[in-house]
Amino acid sequence: MLVLGCAALIWSPPARADVAAAKVAFKKGEAAYADGRFGEALGHYLEAFKQKPLNGFHFNLGLCYRKLGKHEEAIKHFKAYLGGSTSESNRARAIALIKLSEVDAKAARDRERRLRDVAPPKQPPPKTNTGDIAAKGPDQRKPPKKRVDGDDDKPRRGLSPALFWTGAAVTAALAVIGSVTGGVALSKASTYNDGATSVAERADIRSSGVTFKNLSTGLFIGAGVAAVTTAVLFFFTDFKGGERKSGVSAAPTPGGAFVAWDARF
Repeated sequence: MLVLGCAALIWSPPARADVAAAKVAFKKGEAAYADGRFGEALGHYLEAFKQKPLNGFHFNLGLCYRKLGKHEEAIKHFKAYLGGSTSESNRARAIALIKLSEVDAKAARDRERRLRDVAPPKQPPPKTNTGDIAAKGPDQRKPPKKRVDGDDDKPRRGLSPALFWTGAAVTAALAVIGSVTGGVALSKASTYNDGATSVAERADIRSSGVTFKNLSTGLFIGAGVAAVTTAVLFFFTDFKGGERKSGVSAAPTPGGAFVAWDARF
């Protein structure tokens, strides 16, 4: 996460074992969150909070619950964070997330209510003849497929916008340099055709002018290729990146806690 601000929370000398365990769990949670494995990140943040209950962890927990669609839990942790935060900017972001989570929670409740209203009434299961089951032997049904933890947490992403903007920058650079070298070639051609230019000067100008002309042509061809590649990248680039990540990160230290604000929201 990008660090834009930090604050130190001072407490009495902590047990180094608890601090070390909390830092390890916190770093694992940060890595899982950055990779989009929000369920796994939640488990690591809970473990870090268990080892060292810092107020900043409430923000991280709220973000994870929000990513997992558990908006009521997210609201609870954001409010808990407000109770111990003194930073006006961080409190403002927490309040904004509480409002968003309240809207999402209400939408989820409304959706569940609509589904209940349109769902057909449940039919009682058919009666089973126990004698037939005994005659057929043990249940031959296949066991349910095991669900790998975190499968639902991985967001589907396109290409990084950095690739598209790099292609655009390369295209622009090649076009600009091609224009400059082309201008130099035209200037030399004008001098070459000038009647006042001597034969010796024309020989030199012709040689360098051809070089600049070929260089300009190559640069414009390269710019064209880069432009086509950039246009293709545009259709495969994820400019939104899903719901951007943000948060207040808290890491315990021997002298306090390091709390970092992530600006990507």
